[in-house]
Amino acid sequence: MESSCRFLINDILKIKEMGFNTIRKHVKLECPRWYYHADRLGMLVWQDIPNGGEKYNDFTVTLPLFFRSFLSDRKHRRLFSRRNKKERDDFVFFTLDVVAHLYNQTSICMWVLFNEGWGQFDSDDLRTRVEAFDDSRTIDQASGWHDQKSGDFSSRHVYFFPFRMKMDARCVILSEFGGYGLDGEKTSERRKFTYKDSRDKKELGKNLQKLYRRDVIRNIPKGLAASIYTQLSDVEQEKNGLLSYDRKTVKVEKEAMLEIRKEIDQTLNLKNIISPS
Repeated sequence: MESSCRFLINDILKIKEMGFNTIRKHVKLECPRWYYHADRLGMLVWQDIPNGGEKYNDFTVTLPLFFRSFLSDRKHRRLFSRRNKKERDDFVFFTLDVVAHLYNQTSICMWVLFNEGWGQFDSDDLRTRVEAFDDSRTIDQASGWHDQKSGDFSSRHVYFFPFRMKMDARCVILSEFGGYGLDGEKTSERRKFTYKDSRDKKELGKNLQKLYRRDVIRNIPKGLAASIYTQLSDVEQEKNGLLSYDRKTVKVEKEAMLEIRKEIDQTLNLKNIISPS
């Protein structure tokens, strides 16, 4: 038990040491002990609801990454893989159950209902139901794309292109970006996935500094409110973590990340939310 607790605590401490103050728990739930340590150590949490639905349509979940064309999640349930009414009802029940289960975890500051159109449906209605149950937290109802032009957030995922800030009546957040890795990393999967590779720790740190200056720091004066870096650790074929899957390797120098935090603080004159998913 002590060994497993150290692993739970280590993720939070490593990220804090790099200057991050938020972790997005991406389409998964952790054991209660993890949230206890997030509460205790002062780490904010954006909590995703694990996605559901049938087999996803590539047109729905992939093309918006390149073409900013969004669908109504009420009219196109077939394209969102949500034709089954019982499954939709079960997902609503599950979502409210998750909110009730984690309600008293003070580290959680946001519920993320849907991610990149994965099984998305009636997000406006679900947001209203979650708000009625818990009005103490913010809600990102459609993270990435298939924005329904409602709610409190314009939530953007940007990887292949520079992030360009567009003013919105809602709060604008860059809820996913980055995904950088190192050359030569091996994976048991058929292929390794990163959005950009660097030769070593030092180069990765410099590339991350350039990325943050381009996509985050220059957009703060334009109204960008928060950013979530992809990602905390490697997962399966995704070798774009700041930490290796087994947590034995920290891929980037801490000083490089702290310099990013310093520049953000100087731009804001207060602490901004920068975090890995």
